[in-house]
Amino acid sequence: LALSTYFATGDSIELAEANRHLATEVHHGTFDPVVPESLGRAGFERLRALGIPAEYRSYPMAHALCPQQTVDIGNWLGHCLG
Repeated sequence: LALSTYFATGDSIELAEANRHLATEVHHGTFDPVVPESLGRAGFERLRALGIPAEYRSYPMAHALCPQQTVDIGNWLGHCLG
């Protein structure tokens, strides 16, 4: 789970085969003044390029956590944990 962040090592990372199938969820605020959404989106695209099954969600918020996001996180965790 990646929240309002970016993938600083995206160009130099080497993934173990065991990690290539880990479900990943990326969330970002569309009004984030700390980490621009473009960096979050670029990190998500890099994950996808590496073959990681990532999903991206954006929310109309700044660098924060919103109620809908907490619902989405709960749903995602429930799905991952079965």
